[in-house]
Amino acid sequence: CGSSDNEPEIAGNDGGDKAEAVEVENIPPSLADTAGFVKAESDTEIALIAAASDEDGSITSYLWKQVSGPFVELNGYETHRVSFRTPDSEEPVSLGFQLTVVDDDSDSTSMDITVAVSFGGDNKRDYWPTKSWRTANPEEHGVDAEKLQEALNFARNETNAWSMLVVKNGYLVAESYYRNGGRHNAYEIQSATKSFVSTLVGIAIDKGMIEGVDQPINELLPEFFSDEPDDWRNDITLEHSLTMTWGYDWPGDYFLADPEHPLWLWKDEAERFDIALNRDQGHEPGTYFIYDSTSSHFLSGALTSATGMSTFEFAQNHLFGPLGITQPDGSPIVWKQDPKGFYEGGFGMEITPRQMAKLGYLILNEGRWEYQQIVSKEWVQKATQPQVVTYVPGMS
Repeated sequence: CGSSDNEPEIAGNDGGDKAEAVEVENIPPSLADTAGFVKAESDTEIALIAAASDEDGSITSYLWKQVSGPFVELNGYETHRVSFRTPDSEEPVSLGFQLTVVDDDSDSTSMDITVAVSFGGDNKRDYWPTKSWRTANPEEHGVDAEKLQEALNFARNETNAWSMLVVKNGYLVAESYYRNGGRHNAYEIQSATKSFVSTLVGIAIDKGMIEGVDQPINELLPEFFSDEPDDWRNDITLEHSLTMTWGYDWPGDYFLADPEHPLWLWKDEAERFDIALNRDQGHEPGTYFIYDSTSSHFLSGALTSATGMSTFEFAQNHLFGPLGITQPDGSPIVWKQDPKGFYEGGFGMEITPRQMAKLGYLILNEGRWEYQQIVSKEWVQKATQPQVVTYVPGMS
């Protein structure tokens, strides 16, 4: 298991202090993992080195063997240093190894180490913006500077635009801020919060915490639903919430400048789930789109129920953490909660434009980030396809 100094410490050492640690060659320090393994890229030569206490020459033998994962050929498996090439795989794999050392008293000590191998293919990048974005001239990445300037001018003249960033091939080729905007200013991104929440639903499905998009919401939040078997609300699924086709009679979140819009009245209520469910039915679930942020809030509630942790905590562990999404000072981002403590599902997240761009880059890379598949490729492909006819001009 990885230690802070990039030397995985012994796991299950039951034979004294003869085998103290295993060092790993060719693993960049930034990839050292403290959760029980080290990470490597596919088709890479890796060496594991026994950093054993052998000052008195008491260790008489070393024996490495592979105990799990796709077969790799071990070179030097009877020495203190074993090497191998990681398999060139299209999917992430784990390779498990065991080292046994024997001293001159015939006492043996064993330890285990796991190497997690990322998949290869066309999805490789020369760097990942986990810590920061690299910048480049637009021309270096095939961006028409004249067209880009037209876009920047448009954003500058748009009174509601505070920033415009353009990322090409993983490089920030344009970055402009207007009015209240600023590189280190976090903004409430309103309904773009929904894109983060829907991605978290995909992650929870990948991890088996949620059965799938066809799972009825009443199975995850039964306390808010009726026990009546014929209640139409019990047919509402996660997919209906994700696509905003859950069937309620609702004016749509289109004219929010009106302070009397039902969304603002609902937002101030403590019993949000009950109030949202007790509205009249307007359509059969899955048949008609109405823009409705209350449906997205049920996704946050479902995540909390399914994962056993808050939506924010789940995001920290499985999305924000791996992508390096933080406030400018490195502290966790701000995400508002409803009166009952549920994190907002339809709005309420505050984030900088640079950090926001990371979600887009994750989707562009089909759910992969560095050496992890954050959300499955299948989820990304489905999420980026048209789902429903909206009947709303300008919204597809």
